[in-house]
Amino acid sequence: MANRIFYFVEPAEPYIRHHLNAIRLLCDPRENKLAHVTVRGPYESSLSAERIDSLGQLVKGEILQFGPIGEFVIGRKINLHLECECDALKKVWDKSDFGYRPHLTIFDGTRGPYMESMRRVMLHSLGHFKASCTSLVEYPPPRGRNHNMLAESLRGGVLSRLVGFNIEPEDVGQIPSGDRFSLISRLCQQLSRRSSFFDQADLFEDATPPVPHLAHLASCNEV
Repeated sequence: MANRIFYFVEPAEPYIRHHLNAIRLLCDPRENKLAHVTVRGPYESSLSAERIDSLGQLVKGEILQFGPIGEFVIGRKINLHLECECDALKKVWDKSDFGYRPHLTIFDGTRGPYMESMRRVMLHSLGHFKASCTSLVEYPPPRGRNHNMLAESLRGGVLSRLVGFNIEPEDVGQIPSGDRFSLISRLCQQLSRRSSFFDQADLFEDATPPVPHLAHLASCNEV
């Protein structure tokens, strides 16, 4: 079966983007897609580079307003997401299988205790915030159709700095769900408290591991 091609935008600020990607991975350690707002697709083939660039210029730098938490329910399946508002997105919107309702998916799952716990954490911890918009990004990427974009975005010590201990994206599944909920709650609160355009670049420039590896997990519930 041929790949279906989509186009999305994401927050331009590294601080916001990294937090959302880490939250997404902690919600589901098997997830491989970046936190994003899909605006076009599906297509059977890629748009031309010129078309992508012209569409991207219509939204790049515009303000994305995120919040509140919303959900789509189809049978037992639930899509937990952040609502997104940005008038400029209407200029590039083309989703044949979905009406105009921009959103950033946090977690796709099914009804049950895990989903209910995730919903409570999100509703309690994650408020409204703003970010500036990137230009359009193609998914799957033209090169490396099976590339794990989410894990790649959190390498180089980024995830370790966010959670407060040294860990690689592939090891997140080893963290007990209760500890992951604590980390998710903390990251959500950090994200909601920060100004969208606060310069946090220095948080990701230092390559020094923060603390020892998974041995630190015992204290996660105290976060």
